[in-house]
Amino acid sequence: MTLPDSIWEAVRLRALCACEFCGVSEISGGGKFTVDHFRPKSRGGADEASNLVYACFRCNIYKADYWSTGGQQSPLWNPREEPGSKYFAFGDNGQLHPLNAIGSFSIRQLRLNRPQLVEHRRKRHAEARTEELLKRLRSLSSVFNSLLEQTADRTVIHQNLLRDLKAVLELFET
Repeated sequence: MTLPDSIWEAVRLRALCACEFCGVSEISGGGKFTVDHFRPKSRGGADEASNLVYACFRCNIYKADYWSTGGQQSPLWNPREEPGSKYFAFGDNGQLHPLNAIGSFSIRQLRLNRPQLVEHRRKRHAEARTEELLKRLRSLSSVFNSLLEQTADRTVIHQNLLRDLKAVLELFET
């Protein structure tokens, strides 16, 4: 497929440099991916941006020139039109679980639970969870430091009060 560089780059940036099907980034994938037609040109698809997807090589190969013609054929999830969360549930173990027939078909067709992808999602989820926990820990640390400062300030006040009380008591003892 020959597209002008400007359109190719616009599709790539729109996808945030990640496969629109499986979510793997170019960094994880080791390079730029492909821009392909969601509805293949051979099946009436156009070169319009709304029909172009940024896909890693595996997803592109597995999708191939699939296009549902209705009847018994299930449509494939279109990441340009709807979020994956409408079709898949994410498991903590990295597996995608279908929420409906389109989700089930898309997982099978694109092989979205291939071992390397599952491991990638599991690691990404664990890293996000770790980052969230670190963020909460930093917040708690900030609160704790504030409480320590308040305690130190009150300790100084109490020490001054005790000193003044001791002076008053010494006045009465004499």
